This record gives sequence, C-alpha cells and structure tokens, in this order.
Amino acid sequence: MLLGGVVAEEGRPGCCKFWPGHQAEAQTLMPVMARVRRRFGLKRLCRVADRGMISADTIEQLEEQKLKYILGARLRRHKEVRDLVLDCPGRYRQVADNLRIKEVWVQGRRYVVCHNPQEAAKDAADREAILQALEDKLRQGAKGLVGNRGFKRFLKVEKGAVSIDEAAVKAEARFDGKYVLRTNTEFPAA
Repeated sequence: MLLGGVVAEEGRPGCCKFWPGHQAEAQTLMPVMARVRRRFGLKRLCRVADRGMISADTIEQLEEQKLKYILGARLRRHKEVRDLVLDCPGRYRQVADNLRIKEVWVQGRRYVVCHNPQEAAKDAADREAILQALEDKLRQGAKGLVGNRGFKRFLKVEKGAVSIDEAAVKAEARFDGKYVLRTNTEFPAA
C-alpha cells in the first residue's frame, strides 16, 4: 500500500511512504501526518482522509492533539451517522449541479451530509438490477442465495421460506447518492 502525498512547493520534493499490504489503513494516518509535519516544518495542517483511513482511535487522537481534520464517515457501520446524522431533518442546499449539502451537529460534532442526485440514480438502478436478479434466482429456488453478499442483505428467511425483505430494500435506499464528512474545521460546509 502506498500512502502519502506531494507538497506543492517549488523546488522541494514531495514525500511518500510504503506500508506493508497487510496493515490496516486506519493505523497509518497518524504516523504519516507526524512525519509530514516534521519533514516539511508545517505549523498548520488539515488532515483529509477517506472512510477507510478512519477509526475511533484515530479520531480520538486527532481530537486530543487538537488537530484539524475532514474525514469520510461510514454510513452503514457508524451508528451515530446512520441513525442520527442521516435522519436529521433539514434542507439541503445546492452547491453544484450534482451536489447538495446540509450541515448536521450531533453533541458538538460537525458533519456535512452530501447528496449527489446523479449517484443516487445510479445507486437506485444498481439496487434494482440486484433485486431483479434476486427475483429470478428466487423463482429457480432459494438454495445458495443466503450466502451471496449482494443478495443476502435483501433477503428475509421465515419458517424456511426465502423472500425479498422490502424493509431492507427501503432502508438501503436512504443511502442513495449520499456520503458524509466529519470535520472539526471552521471551513464553510460548501
């Protein structure tokens, strides 16, 4: 795995760091940030990372050290995001042709919910294709469907009968075209 970046400064080389492929990415963020700060003498730095780089421990370290960050949040796995942030009422505001946002605060934590209508349409079409394939497979017999990750989340098994779980389908639709950022910066949400 390669993790790193380039510092855009005339005449100074950037840096990169190679990590063993079997190491969890969430464990690499803090050491890399410390190295970048030392190497380039940076006083102010905002850490930006996708959801694969984040763990509760990483966020705790960033907060303890009072370091600025913009982090991708896990929509389905993180209970606070799934149950509070996404369900928070409020209007989105348009910031680009394919991007609407709303800011959500939960107990002092700032989130920016982003919605891309084009991606939402793609997500809905992808789910519909999965459901159509699932219906075809169910007509042929349910054997083997429960082990298929793409299908399993949309199935319900009751008294040995397998059917499409309409509640799960509806629940999945709420994620269409959305991603969530968590930040402690003062940057405008847009």
